Amino acid sequence: MFSFQHICLAGAFSIICVCGWLLWRCRSSFMRFHIRTNMTGVPVTPVIVCLCGSTRFFKEFMLANYNETMANHIVLSVGFYPHSSEEAHGEHIGITAADKARLDDLHKRKIDLADEVLVLNVGGYIGESTRSEIDYAVAHRKRVRYLEQQCSIVENAG
Repeated sequence: MFSFQHICLAGAFSIICVCGWLLWRCRSSFMRFHIRTNMTGVPVTPVIVCLCGSTRFFKEFMLANYNETMANHIVLSVGFYPHSSEEAHGEHIGITAADKARLDDLHKRKIDLADEVLVLNVGGYIGESTRSEIDYAVAHRKRVRYLEQQCSIVENAG
């Protein structure tokens, strides 16, 4: 069934809901947000989750992929584990610096497709690439979850 709603907010903004898609209009640009539930609260489409973290944590990637899939989420993940031992592709394959940059950019395109990011911060570890992915996700207003609880470390300056 086709549904349509239009709500004006202070003239500058308007929200249009068409068949479960929420379009937020600000002047001439549109931002699109999908409404994830119907009127009874039943999910309409699954959440898309992008896994981020060090590729040395192959087993944790596999477990997170399984858990998120069983939670009815669509999972986007890395496709190559250069820092894993023999359990995955392994370090023996190796990649060039250009390959690494290309794969990092590809992973950010996966973040673009995702609704949220799950950071696999095993033992609290967040490397440079993962930090870049978190910053990218936050800048693009993606929800960021962590496998392990984050804790703030306050350094004593004096």
